[in-house]
Amino acid sequence: MRIDILTLFPEMFLPLGESMMKRAVQKGLAHFQITNIRDYAKPPHWMVDDLVYGGGAGMVMKPEPILAALEALGYRPGDTVVLPSPAGKPFNQQTALRLSREERLFILCGHYEGIDQRVADFTRAEEISIGDYVLTGGELPAMVLVDATVRLLPGVLGDSASSTKNPSPPGFWSIRNIRGPPVFAALTCPKFSLAATIGGSKPGAKNKPLQEPGPIGRICWKSFPPGLCPPDGGGGPAAHRRVSGTGALSGFGSER
Repeated sequence: MRIDILTLFPEMFLPLGESMMKRAVQKGLAHFQITNIRDYAKPPHWMVDDLVYGGGAGMVMKPEPILAALEALGYRPGDTVVLPSPAGKPFNQQTALRLSREERLFILCGHYEGIDQRVADFTRAEEISIGDYVLTGGELPAMVLVDATVRLLPGVLGDSASSTKNPSPPGFWSIRNIRGPPVFAALTCPKFSLAATIGGSKPGAKNKPLQEPGPIGRICWKSFPPGLCPPDGGGGPAAHRRVSGTGALSGFGSER
């Protein structure tokens, strides 16, 4: 998968050379092309922004440098273009999965008051939001999109189940894992987790969690011996509640 990111601040994408994104590149599963939009502005001033047509506060990124950069990168009508924007559709796991099936993806990072709307219209860009708030640019949202998408590519993660274990429908995201010792800083391991260990659950074993419906999930491992999974109350699964998935998934937007 090739991902072309067009930005005014290429250095902000240095983290893509670390962790799972680095592994994806080393394995030849992903290629990131970071392009400085300013390189396609016209001399002598290399201007990439201009006043809002008709008046208004702030500056808007000009369409000419962006379209010139797209053309130089080999963009063709019909290619998938994503524009991070707080006005876009909310980003979720289903969108990440859909994007991970693309062979090539262009991401346009806005700045100032955003990108000239004609760029989105011309490229039929998909506007995506990762939260109902505003950042100074689209670079951070772009990295969120890239990470969530690339990790789904087959072979990126060491455990193939890791990329697909995130449950759906939403509400089960914040599963808390505990690994010995049983007592740490005066905090004890929940009884039901300890019961799983006593019952012979091995580190790294592919135990399937049982989850209850509702906006707040909880977990009880199938490896529990009969009778060792205590009922709600008294330190049972209900005592190991976790935060709502919707809160845990609050994200970021980008400035228009």
